[in-house]
Order: sequence, then structure tokens, then C-alpha cells
Amino acid sequence: MYTTKAFIFREINFGESDKLFSFFTEDFGRVDAVAQGVRCLKSKLRYSLSGNSFLRVSFVGTSNGYFRLVDAEEIFLLEKTKKSLKKTKSSFVLFSLIDRMLQGQEEDRDLWKKFEKIFMFLENSDSVDGNLKNFEILAAMHVLNHLGYLGERDETKSLSLDKIGKNGKYFLSLVQKTIEQSQL
Repeated sequence: MYTTKAFIFREINFGESDKLFSFFTEDFGRVDAVAQGVRCLKSKLRYSLSGNSFLRVSFVGTSNGYFRLVDAEEIFLLEKTKKSLKKTKSSFVLFSLIDRMLQGQEEDRDLWKKFEKIFMFLENSDSVDGNLKNFEILAAMHVLNHLGYLGERDETKSLSLDKIGKNGKYFLSLVQKTIEQSQL
């Protein structure tokens, strides 16, 4: 059995009462795990597996290539993010980026720390509300740069909300072009 911290970045209904979850974990990177019976009202996992929260998850390997989720508990609920429709939308944009760009299971503690900082900043900053588009661009730039998709560009060094705010259209087009060129 493996236990680690995680974010849920995608969930898909699977069968009659199961769900397939894609997690970004601290110790294993991307992990796809099936939660059996989680859509049933009596499921003990049902209420722990909500988006916009840090989780501690436990899973075991199976012969079909997926892991089976056996336990989950919320470590920290991102309450302000959940209460703000704009922040929730931003978090889903970032989860979609991770889902698309992170292929395969591989530990990446540096990316985990970046992701954790991004979401704690989103949760704790009231000033980001007016700059959510710029925040999304900045976070995407950090993730893409970390994953090696941006290469060695001078403009990606020392990125800030102010720098993105001044050149938002340029950085947005750079993010879009990079994602398109990745063919993922």
C-alpha cells in the first residue's frame, strides 16, 4: 500500500458506482486510481474526494494497470477557492494543464512544491481576484518552464504578476503556442 499527499485534477465516472481519479501526488507524480463504489451514498471515501483540497490518499496496485484507491482524507480544504467561482475556474484551468502536459507516472517533488505554492497563493491572496487571468498565465508559465517546454528563454526568468500584466497578450500567446506545439 502506498500513501502520499495529492490533488485531484480529473475524475471520470466508471461503471455503475466507481470513479477513475487522476491525482498529482507528492511522491509518485501522476497516479490514476479507481475508487470502487465511491458514488454510493454509503461509501466512506465519497466525502473526502472533493476538488480544491489537499488530500492524503492510499492506494494499492492492481493487475489491470490502474491503482485502487483504499483511503483518502482531506488535509487542507481550499475554502476561499471553493467559495469563489473565479478562483475555482482558475484552479480547473491549471488542473487541465497538468492533466494535459504531465504524461506518465514519475516523481517530481519540485513540480509538487511549485503546484502547492501556486494553490496556497491562490487560496490566501485576496489581491489576485482582479488579476486571475494574469495569475493563470504566470502559473502556466512556471509549470511549462519546469517541464522543459519553454526552453531557455530570457523572458521566462524572474516572472511576476507585474511582468505578465505589462505583456499579458505576449505571454498568453507564448503559453498557447507552447501547448499547441507539444501535440499533447
